[in-house]
Amino acid sequence: FWLASCVESYLRGSSPKEQLFVAQNTGLLQHLVKDVLSDRLHCAGSLQTAFDLMGELCKGNVEALLLLVSDLDENGFRRLLTVATDNLVDSNVFLRSLLLTVERVAVMRSQHYQRFSSHCSVAGEYA
Repeated sequence: FWLASCVESYLRGSSPKEQLFVAQNTGLLQHLVKDVLSDRLHCAGSLQTAFDLMGELCKGNVEALLLLVSDLDENGFRRLLTVATDNLVDSNVFLRSLLLTVERVAVMRSQHYQRFSSHCSVAGEYA
């Protein structure tokens, strides 16, 4: 818990490049997604910690968001959002970060948005 809190605090003040470095080079993002999607019983706070870290990794960062969805097929992404909506208190930071980033991308109408939306059509259902 304490290590995760330290990483989350670091990410809150980090640049998009630093977010991407942590997401890409440490395997943290993949580990968090795997943990959230696991069928194991999560102890108190562990699900919230995982979602908070995913939210900080993806907040405002299109490339990190692409990393998140690139390892998931449509069913995996749907399952991730189902776990998030079933645990709204634990996932609120992640969901806000996800929605704000998708909105930011939609406004920018960038090439990244086209790659994101073509990869995972489910995103539009939740935006």
